[in-house]
Amino acid sequence: MPALLVKRENNEEELFVIDKDVVTLGRNHPASGMINDVDLPDRTVSRRHARIARDGGVYFIEDLGSENRVFVNDRPVRRVPLGDGDTILIGQHVLIFQSKQVKTVDPEGFLAGPLDLCKTMDLNYLILQRLSNLLITVTSVKDFLRAAMDLILQSVRARSGVLLLRNPDGSYQEVASGALKAPWSRSMVAHAVDHRRSILTGEEFSASETMVSRGVESALCAPLVNEGEVLGAIYLEGSQDGQFSEDGLIILTVIANQVASGIEKAALNEKLYREVLRRKNLERFMSPRVAERIAQDCSSQEELALRTEKLTATILFADIQGFTLLSERLDAEEIAKLLTEYFTLMTEVLFRWEGTLDKYLGDGLLAIFGAPFQCDDHAVRAVRCALEMVEQQQRLLASLPPEQRFAIRIGVNTGEVVAGYLGSPQRMEYTVLGETVVVAYRLQSLADPGTIYLGRPTFERVKDIFDVSYVDRIQTPKGRREIEVYRLSPSVEATFQARPS
Repeated sequence: MPALLVKRENNEEELFVIDKDVVTLGRNHPASGMINDVDLPDRTVSRRHARIARDGGVYFIEDLGSENRVFVNDRPVRRVPLGDGDTILIGQHVLIFQSKQVKTVDPEGFLAGPLDLCKTMDLNYLILQRLSNLLITVTSVKDFLRAAMDLILQSVRARSGVLLLRNPDGSYQEVASGALKAPWSRSMVAHAVDHRRSILTGEEFSASETMVSRGVESALCAPLVNEGEVLGAIYLEGSQDGQFSEDGLIILTVIANQVASGIEKAALNEKLYREVLRRKNLERFMSPRVAERIAQDCSSQEELALRTEKLTATILFADIQGFTLLSERLDAEEIAKLLTEYFTLMTEVLFRWEGTLDKYLGDGLLAIFGAPFQCDDHAVRAVRCALEMVEQQQRLLASLPPEQRFAIRIGVNTGEVVAGYLGSPQRMEYTVLGETVVVAYRLQSLADPGTIYLGRPTFERVKDIFDVSYVDRIQTPKGRREIEVYRLSPSVEATFQARPS
């Protein structure tokens, strides 16, 4: 069953299972009766922003005329099919479409036929099998515990129940229950936890007056203990017309032991799943090898820190010359399609040379070489990347009609920058700051169509490898000093030899 992983602004994640043919997404407005299946509380989100609908077995996302559009994999869309792992951006909310994740548990499918509590060994085996399946298919602790609770209520046939996790201060939090605000006996839970064994009301523990007043004739409680540590407890209450048996106590004990050991495994699943998502998002902006190294950095530090550092890197700016005139000749859909095709090519080239995509700037892009991880040949990589960008852009032009053809210009500069993860804990990006970046942009703006301009620091690092000619001296953007400008010939032979493996 497909699902949406919704990333909220407060850094929380929520999984929404798509269990019907049409799901609406937007900002709820109860006063007007506008309620969506997926609420996205954000002023930049329309009240009825988009919907996901199934058509012939395929799920499509459709923009319902919103003001701020719907973006799928960074592209504005009207109606497109969704594939597993597609990233949807609506306002400040990021949603990941999951077509293959199994997140729901059907307790009715646990056994083929009614439970026979007399066959305890057979039942225990089936319970262990079902719990093992949960650990494979569920990718969060919360989902695992909720599914386990469904299994418990079905297996033991309890009227109500609750699964409790123990806080560091000794208090308990309810993480899953079989009924809304299911009651539970604190004295019985304390008794089971203190003695570290499952108990049944009757011989060892008598039901309290409060339990009797609620019509509870029988109750079960099992502590969740893993490697000597009490993690919590499972508490169940029976109906008025029957009591739990010793078999029910055995079944609950078996499940509790497996749930206790499974919590750690579910937490590992959740961590691995988050790492996969993190790496997948990183690979949209960086080469797979760089993304992998950053993902490892994230894993060792739990999360990215808002920190910066000074380092030497090479900055590349690429821009479409005369984009405004091009936009006047083409309609919006043609421009979007053309830019998508162009940026796809440019990004592939960038990642081949292990550059980092800082950001798209309308019709241009900013790339970094030598950060976030240093390499000695970052200037050479940037120049080779620029040359291949020009080559690929020329090949693209050959396939376009005359009215869609355009030229690009590129500026490359090397020097000291301030680099790091900037923003806020809720939303951050890896970027660079400093005069080196500003000069690279200035070089790009001065470059003739189809040419690559280099700053003096880059020239000094690549002059023995490439054919470079002196152009002129220009003032820095602030006018405090002059810098030398060099022009790189795109016709350098053997440019694309020794690409990184």
